[in-house]
Amino acid sequence: MTLWQNRFEIVAQMKKILIIHTGGTFGMVPLKPAPTLAPNQVQANITQFVPELRQIAEIDFRALFNLDSANITPTHWQQLATLIFDELPNYDGFVVIHGTDSMIYTAAALSYMLRNLSKPVVLTGSQRPLAEIRSDARMNLINAAELATRDIPEVSIFFGTELLRGNRSAKVSGIDYGAFVSPNYPPLADVGLEITLHDNCLRPSGKPELLTAISDEV
Repeated sequence: MTLWQNRFEIVAQMKKILIIHTGGTFGMVPLKPAPTLAPNQVQANITQFVPELRQIAEIDFRALFNLDSANITPTHWQQLATLIFDELPNYDGFVVIHGTDSMIYTAAALSYMLRNLSKPVVLTGSQRPLAEIRSDARMNLINAAELATRDIPEVSIFFGTELLRGNRSAKVSGIDYGAFVSPNYPPLADVGLEITLHDNCLRPSGKPELLTAISDEV
């Protein structure tokens, strides 16, 4: 087998992941007057600062919107859920880059809109922007992408060293790199030198359904 054939087979065997950017600290810059990066700049930064992603999966990038997560509304949840559902046949997993302030609400909403998932949807973000020194964005994205290639058929949040069920998560810190906890349900996975999946905690795979109706009377 030639080196070219070997590389072709490796690429052919890699899973395909869609990274969806929605905004948040991950794509911010510390300098004014532009506190946030344009979507194409976020993609360029990911390519520059996280080249390891190419070793994990075949990656596509989509900027659905570019918002402070405090401004995410139910309409945005519907758009995000619809995009993921429509792309389920085309990808093996999904990573959603999201601001931390409302990440748990988006994760919970997606878990109810995307019923009986057969593929992983992993939300992640960061406490520091990707381009900053000591940013947690790089490792959060690498680990989220790796987890999105695993058999974890549900909506989850990866942050720090733990993968948490999306609708059981809570944000407990605005400064710690382990910003999220799951008080009433164990982690779906722990990430250290190895990735340890807790299979007994995972939802079973099903036939996906999309339910985006939201009451405006709540």
